[in-house]
Amino acid sequence: MEEIKKKSILSLKLANYFVETKKYKPIVVRNSINDVWFENFHEKYKIIRIVIQPIKNDVQLETDLNFAYRVKKNIEKNTFSLNTQMLNIYVNCEANIHNHYKNIEAIIVNSNQDLNNKAFSYYDDISSKVDLESFDENEQQRLTDQIQINANMEFSKIRRLLESRKTPIVTYLLIAINFLAFGLMYIKGNGSEDIFTLVYYGALAKYLVVDNGEYFRLFTSAFLHIGYMHFIFNNYALFLLGKTTENLVGPVKFTIIYFMSVLLGSLLSIVFLPEALHAGASAGIYGILGALIYFGYNNRSVFGGLLRNNLVPVLLINLAISFILPRVNAIGHIGGLIGGVITIMALGTLNADKNIRIHGILATLILYSGLIYMIFLK
Repeated sequence: MEEIKKKSILSLKLANYFVETKKYKPIVVRNSINDVWFENFHEKYKIIRIVIQPIKNDVQLETDLNFAYRVKKNIEKNTFSLNTQMLNIYVNCEANIHNHYKNIEAIIVNSNQDLNNKAFSYYDDISSKVDLESFDENEQQRLTDQIQINANMEFSKIRRLLESRKTPIVTYLLIAINFLAFGLMYIKGNGSEDIFTLVYYGALAKYLVVDNGEYFRLFTSAFLHIGYMHFIFNNYALFLLGKTTENLVGPVKFTIIYFMSVLLGSLLSIVFLPEALHAGASAGIYGILGALIYFGYNNRSVFGGLLRNNLVPVLLINLAISFILPRVNAIGHIGGLIGGVITIMALGTLNADKNIRIHGILATLILYSGLIYMIFLK
């Protein structure tokens, strides 16, 4: 009984290190009793599994690893991940057992010396922060409570953002401007489908931007809509997606994401559809959707089901509609989507990886400056 308790404390010490220091989150796995699973898709080993179950021989180890491999594949499917690196840590395994299962890495950890294993080279502070050879009677409960607190912290943070009762001011302001512009086109002009009215109120046309220097049209066109259906659909989509995204990323980042998406959609429209007149908030809306999907993907232990069942299908359906229906600016939609993704990459999300932010900043600078050069300077 004492040996079992020691193995349990040993596994808790390792679990606490990964949760507290490396910000791994627990994964709930069905039919998993004598092991614990953790994920952090920003680390080298995306999945860590600590196994308490006694392993007595090679066959038993291979059977267990085969089970782990099947679960890993299911996690990859649910989180849109490919070739996820996984590390299995066995704390109750016979020393003379060898891993012949090549699909997943596995190591045996029984003492401090085992923390020098090359698999842990990525976690260079583990040996200084984890002592596997000291045991305290009250340690088991203390570690359990500590893991629970740290694990719940990230989930609680996202849950609070999603359930926030803060008024999404920027979203409502954008919708209000859309309503104002739409009303003015009927009160002061000849309606939202009249070309001259659209041009007067700021629709996007290449010759007006490039030849006349009316750069404001790159943004004002996002507040104009052509016809009632276009107006109703876009504002309803902005209401649904905007309030959720604004609560998750905050009003400042949300504003930047929206207008950077509008800008990229406008620039691409000028390049690929130079003869057309463009209007609509679609590029900004696609940018919000792209940012929301990116946020969900980087927190997919929480958003995995929402991504798979809602956000990705909505994106694919809308992109298909963009290419099927006539008079729809699919280029602007794609531009907005790309703009939303690279902007939120550059701005960062919860637990954002520094390298990813750098890639986002570089992608933003290269893409926008390249298009500006092509349109205005070439």
